[in-house]
Amino acid sequence: MAEEASKASRNLELLLALIVAAAAFAAFSASLSGEFVYDDTRQIVRNTLIQEPSLYWQAMTSDVWAFKGDGTVTASNYWRPAFTAWSILNYQLFGLDPFGWRLANLFLHSLVSVLAFLLLLRWGFSSAAAFAAALIFAVHPVHTESVAWVAGAPDLLFSAFLLGALRLAQGSAFTENKLRFFGAMGLYALALGSKEVAMLCFPLFGLAAVDGERSASIKRSAVFAAPFFGLAAAFFVLRWTVLGAVNRDIPGSPSFGEAILSVPSVLFFYLKQALLPIELAVNHGLRPVGTVTAEGFLLPLVAVALAAAALWLLRKYCPSPWMALGLLLLPLLPALNITAFVPEQIVHDRYLYLPIIGLLTFLIPALKDLIGRVVGGNSRPVFVTVIVAVAILLAAKSFSYSKVWRSDIALWEHTVEVDPRSASNFIQYGAALEERERFGEAANAYERSLEIAPTALGYLGSGRANIRLGKLADAVRDLTSVTKLDNGSVNAYTLYQSYEALAIALTSKGDADAAAAALEEAAGRLPIYKAALTANLAVVLYQQGKKEEAVRALESVREEARTELLPESKSAIFRLGALYAEMGRREEAAEALSEYLKLTASFADENTLADRKEAEMIRRGLK
Repeated sequence: MAEEASKASRNLELLLALIVAAAAFAAFSASLSGEFVYDDTRQIVRNTLIQEPSLYWQAMTSDVWAFKGDGTVTASNYWRPAFTAWSILNYQLFGLDPFGWRLANLFLHSLVSVLAFLLLLRWGFSSAAAFAAALIFAVHPVHTESVAWVAGAPDLLFSAFLLGALRLAQGSAFTENKLRFFGAMGLYALALGSKEVAMLCFPLFGLAAVDGERSASIKRSAVFAAPFFGLAAAFFVLRWTVLGAVNRDIPGSPSFGEAILSVPSVLFFYLKQALLPIELAVNHGLRPVGTVTAEGFLLPLVAVALAAAALWLLRKYCPSPWMALGLLLLPLLPALNITAFVPEQIVHDRYLYLPIIGLLTFLIPALKDLIGRVVGGNSRPVFVTVIVAVAILLAAKSFSYSKVWRSDIALWEHTVEVDPRSASNFIQYGAALEERERFGEAANAYERSLEIAPTALGYLGSGRANIRLGKLADAVRDLTSVTKLDNGSVNAYTLYQSYEALAIALTSKGDADAAAAALEEAAGRLPIYKAALTANLAVVLYQQGKKEEAVRALESVREEARTELLPESKSAIFRLGALYAEMGRREEAAEALSEYLKLTASFADENTLADRKEAEMIRRGLK
């Protein structure tokens, strides 16, 4: 009988796990038909590091935005080798088909939801309580950014690896199973490589070793956690080595005083999003708090204090309260470092991805107990009915909001409605409109951005839109306002794009000499983009009838064209081959075109594919 009961229990748990996985997939399935949006366009479509096999090692040993330069300059605070490997794998499987990438994210989220269910069972939750918490987690709308956005995969990978590591660690702590222990170490290493916040999560393994035993020794917990702390410390050193710094400064970020005063409002925002996920967006209207006021500091502080007191009272219902508290707070700690963000983006929904599990492990057992007290007797059907009803409401919200993430235009239309005071939101909205060739509306969006805050990106966008509208004098004015900035005041890639657009505007005005001068100046200021800029310079020279000069310019950057990472850098070799062919230098043309085709064999962005087609046609004509 006992064996049959055990088998029935396992079958029930398997069924519940499948339901959780299916719910997780279905809630966000509306995103499957979407395009690449937001950072996806750069991190995937224009990221040669994940596309070219010869660059894989460089990709794994660089920050995730290194592709914006020539690989010699650190472009971000993010070294995520596991995420990079995931991106390489997805590119090999799906190329630039966003459906496959989005499908992979949905499967990852389903996996995380099932792992949460299994971990809660391991912590001593009843099957009903574990199912309820995992189901609510699976469909929670605040996860939309992490699941429906391809570039949100670091949250999913980190959570999957960490929960898997904790499951193995708890098993090894009480059975002394070395295979499980080393498996936990391996998964934790992958969690570290997925998202930096994993460095703060090593204490969870010490809690795993005591498994809710209130009288367990601190020494036992510390000893078990020590190897995981060692891994976190080693990753910290490696990250420091790769990035060249612990953290890069964020221009215009809030002061330390503002960061301290902002903590209550930030915590209150996350509490509200977790409990009432009504208003969801890429960016929200919360801004740093500069002075002590009732609305900005005192009231949020009181609300957060009351929430903390409530959690303290609810701990008696939770089988593993310290583990739950760790899952709630440790992944959220970096989000409280307000100095690491620009003022318009101090909160993000995605930072709640894993903490939601921690919060639910407090709330669900308490709710189950409350329903039991009210209903009496067999309260499980009522409890399950309430949970399913809540899950359906949350899933409907998730499904609806997932549609917003299917295109840039929908995403940023929604975001500017939620936060119409953000310059960066209007810049992104302008770029989305520009991509749809709605240039008048794009110009208006950029103008609105500049009204809120004059920024280099705002002027760049305005300049590009004005070029397409034929307002060339306005375009030159906007773009020159960027190129006049010193290198320390503007992002190098933004400066590169501004010079490139300025040359187009000047050429369109009929001032080719000024366009050539601008590109030559840019190549001197931005050596990491020398080949890409020279490719543009060659076009200007060619239009002036200076073919020999164009050839000499392209020949001088051929080595840089091989090493720079932008797709357009390689076009310097393509243009050189095309010029050789036009000048009758057939052997040199064939060699240059063959080299270009080899260097770009794995690229799939639209411009490169068009150039490759033309290169193939020219090369065939040489035979």
